[in-house]
Amino acid sequence: MVINPQSAFKQSNQPHYIFEGIVFDLGNVLQPYDPWRVVDNLATISGRSRWLIALYFRISSRWRQFDAGRYSKEDFCRRVIGELRLRISVLQFEQAFADMFTLNRQLVALLPELAKRYRLILLSDNNPIHSAYCFGQHDFYALFEHKILSFEVGACKPSPLIYQRVFDLTGIPPSQLVFIDDRKRNIRGAVSAGMSAIHFGNEEDFIQFIRLQGWFDGLDHAKAGVAATGS
Repeated sequence: MVINPQSAFKQSNQPHYIFEGIVFDLGNVLQPYDPWRVVDNLATISGRSRWLIALYFRISSRWRQFDAGRYSKEDFCRRVIGELRLRISVLQFEQAFADMFTLNRQLVALLPELAKRYRLILLSDNNPIHSAYCFGQHDFYALFEHKILSFEVGACKPSPLIYQRVFDLTGIPPSQLVFIDDRKRNIRGAVSAGMSAIHFGNEEDFIQFIRLQGWFDGLDHAKAGVAATGS
């Protein structure tokens, strides 16, 4: 786990971790995702080669542009269907494209405890299809005070614009925010914007780290422990 500490991180002479808000990434932090599931889903329903579909997504910028808000949902679906020559409907494509997420259950189980002390913010490179799918599947997203999504901002991480949106919407100074992401370039962008940041490697190490850092000090440890292990 790569840690970029600033003033918010616990020091040896501090009794607990001091900051106001936690900014969580979605993909591969709260919900792991596998783009190959999209490839396999589309290959199965269309009969097209999975390698052709995989190559398309590898060399095409459509997905990244969709995340950046360059296309509407309908426009994106029709462009990809047309370019891949898929004989499927827009609805079929949307369903296949959405289904690529799982859940980091132990981490998600701790969010209600964290929300008792810290303001929770979601910051995700995302699009209308994936955000609707994830938010529709899981109630825990209601714990987040703000859900800041790249397609709504018109910029993806690590653009300074998307970090600035966090500060503008929350009113929290960057020095009082801790950002969590699985991509190092996004971590560097957050640190440059003034936030503390943690590079998310895996669920188990992250949970151990935040417990050692005192994120749950003074809260109901027994309840948090049961939630983390019982999901």
